[in-house]
Amino acid sequence: MAIASALVAGTKNRLGRGFYVEVTLTASGNYVTDGEVPSPALSTYHPTGKTPSFVNIMSRGGHVYKWDNAAQKFMVFIATSTSGNSGLSQHSAAAYNAGVTGDVITLQVWYNKTI
Repeated sequence: MAIASALVAGTKNRLGRGFYVEVTLTASGNYVTDGEVPSPALSTYHPTGKTPSFVNIMSRGGHVYKWDNAAQKFMVFIATSTSGNSGLSQHSAAAYNAGVTGDVITLQVWYNKTI
């Protein structure tokens, strides 16, 4: 288990048409190419086990994190070059970069029509 998730807060939206939770992620161990499913999975935080309809990722570090909604996976992108204007690449299948393991990663997760 390299990506651990933990519930911070959860609430039904004001119109009763959805459900919202905040979840923190903690990275440890090795990254898996093409992303990882958090443990427990995000569907765990919904009352009926639905998968999220939208995920927003915030962090304090300088890496880029993305959510693959179709595969329900968390992905990490890092700078692989020290030259000026290079793009980011997906983290290699190796131990997580220290900047990732020390980062505070928060997911805002929305689910449509709770029950």
